[in-house]
Amino acid sequence: MKKITLACVLALLYTGLIGQDYGYDLRTADAPLFIGDYVKRSMPLGKFINYKSNTACLADFEGRVVILSFWFTTCASCIVMFPKEEALQQQYNKNIQFIMVTYEPEQKVRAFIKDWEQKNNTRFRMPIIIEDTLLRKTIRNFANPNYAWLSHRGKLLAQTSADFIDSAGIHAVLQQLRAAEENIRPKISKKNVTPIR
Repeated sequence: MKKITLACVLALLYTGLIGQDYGYDLRTADAPLFIGDYVKRSMPLGKFINYKSNTACLADFEGRVVILSFWFTTCASCIVMFPKEEALQQQYNKNIQFIMVTYEPEQKVRAFIKDWEQKNNTRFRMPIIIEDTLLRKTIRNFANPNYAWLSHRGKLLAQTSADFIDSAGIHAVLQQLRAAEENIRPKISKKNVTPIR
């Protein structure tokens, strides 16, 4: 009976933690995040274009790993990654969400994207945060392009260069998250549960 009670308490705690919105509100953070820190899932990430709304937060991408891709219009190595990021987004659409992040103004970014679409004869589909000051202040920039990987719970999992933006890297992160979920989730078997009277 003690095991069943403990399993029920753990299950309640686990489901309670999932529903909580804990972590840093980056608008008030005074220092960059470290790997393992959490970002508040309800916090607006910035001003969006190329998205169904002009604002969004991590909770809007529920259940997916969010990969923030920091770039700017004159960064050739960033622009070269666009087709690869788009292909990975299509391949892992249910599990990841690339969000492009730039500090540049809306008019400049829109003109650049329009030109890029014409040159490449394709539509640019990924959401873009423009005029960013918030994310650049709180997420360290080691290279261009720079990527910040956030779990569906808002945990900063990694910061990488373009070398890790491939199927193997995404698959490894998703496997690690699944393994962590299975270890946290209490195993409750129906045959071991005694009804409460």
